Amino acid sequence: MSESARPSRRLLVLAALTGLVSGGRSMTGPAAVASTTPIFGRSLGAVLARPGVRRPVVVAAATEYVLDKLPITPSRLSPAVLAARAVTGGIGGFAVARRSGPTALAGAGVAVAFAIGGSWLGARWRSLAAARFGDDLPGALAEDVVVLGLAAVLKGQLASSLSRGSA
Repeated sequence: MSESARPSRRLLVLAALTGLVSGGRSMTGPAAVASTTPIFGRSLGAVLARPGVRRPVVVAAATEYVLDKLPITPSRLSPAVLAARAVTGGIGGFAVARRSGPTALAGAGVAVAFAIGGSWLGARWRSLAAARFGDDLPGALAEDVVVLGLAAVLKGQLASSLSRGSA
């Protein structure tokens, strides 16, 4: 792999952060990417940033914060839900990595791995909170705060990378 095609450490960290956020709340990673990407061009990030796509992605992310607390919500570790978190993490990681050239697949791969890991960590956190408090709601709310905080860091880093012209 040539030096120019090798993903930067910063890129891999941003992709990992995108995946981790998606592991916590599946649509928050793509929403963070969509809200910090210019709408110009044909890249996946630009498609996510278009108003007709960005709005539904952001609404889905916000809705997930409510649905996550309902008792009918399936486990994040069920195969379909875990796959959805991996896919949304991968989409976000791909879009982040695509900003800096030919490293999109590496970014997607890192994001998928971190989305799966983040899903497992979140499930563990919630089960510990349920054991401690008799209910997982305190853990769910704490997880919301952590995911939103990580998403804010991600958005800040993506916005600053745009102003510098790099991911």
